[in-house]
Amino acid sequence: MDVIKRFEKFYENLSLSSVDDLSSIYHPDIVFEDPVSKHKGLVEVESYFLNLLENTSRCDCKIQAIMGQAPQFSITWQMTYAHPKLNSGNEIKVDGITHIQTKDDRIIMHRDYFDLGQMIYEQLPILRNVVKSIKNRMNA
Repeated sequence: MDVIKRFEKFYENLSLSSVDDLSSIYHPDIVFEDPVSKHKGLVEVESYFLNLLENTSRCDCKIQAIMGQAPQFSITWQMTYAHPKLNSGNEIKVDGITHIQTKDDRIIMHRDYFDLGQMIYEQLPILRNVVKSIKNRMNA
């Protein structure tokens, strides 16, 4: 199974136990970045996923499209997650895109792009109104 298939399988079946599969997907020198943080090396990426999955009651991704050819790919997805401190613990859907570069049939660079407002800010009551107000002003 090639790295893109392993990537797709991993993200569509996220769980604490799947963190053990990261070494078959990510290169030891992986650089993993999203709008919140940047992680260098497989150990940091594993720690990031353990923390992420321990603090959510649900987290999975539906891969919508995979574009490109080795060594570069772009992947569109929708993540569904639930966190007890966001949106009253109800599910939240976030659309995003990932740009990856591969080396030796593993991912060496992973960069996620998504709307942090959709993921976090709009899920917190006090910030929801501020974000909505800013969006309304920009659309006026």
